[in-house]
Amino acid sequence: MKKKRDERVAVVIPAYNEEDTVASVVSEVKEYGIVAVVDDGSTDDTVEHAKAAGAFVVKQPVNMGVGFTTKTGIEYAIKKFRPEVIVTIDADCQHQPELIPLLVEKIEEGFDVVFTNRMSLNKDMPYVKKLGNTLLSRLINLVAAASVSDTQSGFRAFRAEIYPKLRLYCDDYSFVGEFVYEVSHKKLRYTQVDIPAVYDSRSRVKGTNIVSGIKIFVRTLFFAFKR
Repeated sequence: MKKKRDERVAVVIPAYNEEDTVASVVSEVKEYGIVAVVDDGSTDDTVEHAKAAGAFVVKQPVNMGVGFTTKTGIEYAIKKFRPEVIVTIDADCQHQPELIPLLVEKIEEGFDVVFTNRMSLNKDMPYVKKLGNTLLSRLINLVAAASVSDTQSGFRAFRAEIYPKLRLYCDDYSFVGEFVYEVSHKKLRYTQVDIPAVYDSRSRVKGTNIVSGIKIFVRTLFFAFKR
């Protein structure tokens, strides 16, 4: 018998030009919760593929950045579905949707936020990406007084009720560091789960690079002192 999806869970998928993978991600994710895809001004058929796979879709007319897009999806999901748990996951098939119940289980154990860590189980992670993620995570943890092994992972879960407590201003990749900072300084209960990740020719080069990594750290410092 097919397991009924968990209506308490809303899964938010930010997507930009992911027509090749978004349908596959949505098809797997919708087994575990209600799915909302936020299209970040894609120029391909991401929207059509996401809708055909069964997702609720919010389309932004122009590219606004992954932080803005993720926040838009979270706010849309909370308002429309009133879930207990929000999960965010990437649209590029890097993460494994079957791990969503594990993250939700950690929330049920009493944690407010569950981060995921790609650093320990991924021998195939490109060396430059692994080195950059390690250094950036250490710097962000230092500023945030946190202990999160992989601050750059887009796969996370949290209680919907804690979202209004977070002061999140960043619209680009800096959002991830800001999220860690806010969780730590609001003294929310968090944990992390080691996960595998899949790297293809595109996911090896997309995401945080040296320039964006520096920007993330500088903006994290800026918001830390501003607060």
